[in-house]
Amino acid sequence: MIKGMINRFNKPGVPARATIKTMKLINIPAQTMQVYIKIKQFRNSKSTQAVNISEDNTANWDDQIVINCRVPKNNSSSSKKTKLTLHLSFRLVDNSGHTYVRFGTSEIDLHPLESGEYSTKVQLQKCNYKSEFICTVSISPREIQNSNIPLKSQDLYNSSSIKFETINFP
Repeated sequence: MIKGMINRFNKPGVPARATIKTMKLINIPAQTMQVYIKIKQFRNSKSTQAVNISEDNTANWDDQIVINCRVPKNNSSSSKKTKLTLHLSFRLVDNSGHTYVRFGTSEIDLHPLESGEYSTKVQLQKCNYKSEFICTVSISPREIQNSNIPLKSQDLYNSSSIKFETINFP
């Protein structure tokens, strides 16, 4: 618990929520297997549903992925040291759905909160083919979770919530 709190304060950037939609993987060799994406930053990760590879050697995802992440504070802080990205791992899954083979990886650069929605196109790394990934990313502020907000003692022991009864002894 304490280690998690320390790690949370040492991470660069500001907390945000990234929504990735209109995802498309192009120039995939003909496969009978399905493909899915695992998206990760620090300890946060999400996976898409596995989709079939179409006859035109593309894979399209209709769903969107929302992941908690950290983004740069502003455009001027986008130096190499503070570059914040989402790591994408593209995986081919067999028909049984139990085992996968990594097809390639990629990194999506994250923009500051004020940037709004933007499209990106990246080439897959560690891939034997010239496959490319296209998507739309939107960055929004992360909502505060009530479970992480410490309560004040007067909130816990509000006088209207405590009732006293008198007990009469015979």
